[in-house]
Amino acid sequence: METDMNKTNPILIEKALRDQIIKVIENNTNSRDKIIKALTECKNYFIYQAILEKTAKESGFRLSNFQSNQTLELIFDISKG
Repeated sequence: METDMNKTNPILIEKALRDQIIKVIENNTNSRDKIIKALTECKNYFIYQAILEKTAKESGFRLSNFQSNQTLELIFDISKG
């Protein structure tokens, strides 16, 4: 039985997420190289999103209407303030 602590413990949350990702990948028929490339693209997607958000905030801008396309390009509306 899952306790409230398990639901809020960051280490357990990360482990659960990692386990879900691995389960999906284990059932995937693509080559290891393709899987690693896809995971790298996903990692970069989140890194770039964080950099954009931090840079906008430090520059006094707000980002809204976040969108992404099939090539994982990040698209935001930028406004002052």
